[in-house]
Amino acid sequence: MSILQSLTEFFNGDIPLFEQKGRRNGFTTWSARFVAECLGYPNFTSFKGVISKAQEVLTTLGIDATEHFSSETIVDERGRSTKDMRLSRFACYLAAMNSDVKKFQGNR
Repeated sequence: MSILQSLTEFFNGDIPLFEQKGRRNGFTTWSARFVAECLGYPNFTSFKGVISKAQEVLTTLGIDATEHFSSETIVDERGRSTKDMRLSRFACYLAAMNSDVKKFQGNR
C-alpha cells in the first residue's frame, strides 16, 4: 500500500481514524503522542523537534502558539504520569508538514 493510499484511508471515510482519536471540548484536539505515532516516530522525545518547528511557523506568522499547542499531564498504560501535548487541527497539520516523511510506514 502506498503512503498516499494509507493517508487517504486514515483521513477519509465515514468516521476516519484521525477524527475518532480527537477529543472535543469546545473544539477538537489530538494527543501529540498519537500524532507522533501516526507519523512514524518511535517515541515522543524524537517528535519534540517537529513540535518546535511547527511552533516556530506559528510565531513567524504572528499566531499565538498557545492557542494550538497546550501541555498536559496524562497517565500512561502503566499508571505513571507523563507529559503530552494537545494539538489543534492546525497544529496537527503543521506537525505533519514539518515531519520526516521517511518515518511514515503506511501501516495504519
